[in-house]
Amino acid sequence: GNDVMIPGRVQTLNGDLRPTDTQLPSGKYYDSYAFQWAAGSRIRVEMDSTDLDTYLTLRYPSGREETNDDREPGNFNAMIDTTVTETGSYQLTATTFSANQTGDYTITLHSP
Repeated sequence: GNDVMIPGRVQTLNGDLRPTDTQLPSGKYYDSYAFQWAAGSRIRVEMDSTDLDTYLTLRYPSGREETNDDREPGNFNAMIDTTVTETGSYQLTATTFSANQTGDYTITLHSP
């Protein structure tokens, strides 16, 4: 679906990865979110979980991808903090570092 980011607000999305979810060819379960962003927007997406080793992929309108596995050494939660360079529809994929991991997660969006 098209999730709407409210400018200047922090938004939280609660999700879960279950055996009934779609799997990537690698065997990782995933959820996808779509957002409209304008070039030059600074965005920060954090994916936190106590159940999963989280992994984020941000696909630009042109198809270019930006990924993050670990926020920092010892912190297995993923984060993408970037200034987007294209205007259009972005796809955020919330998944895991390893195949067949299931559990709950929270995505926190810091919008422009």
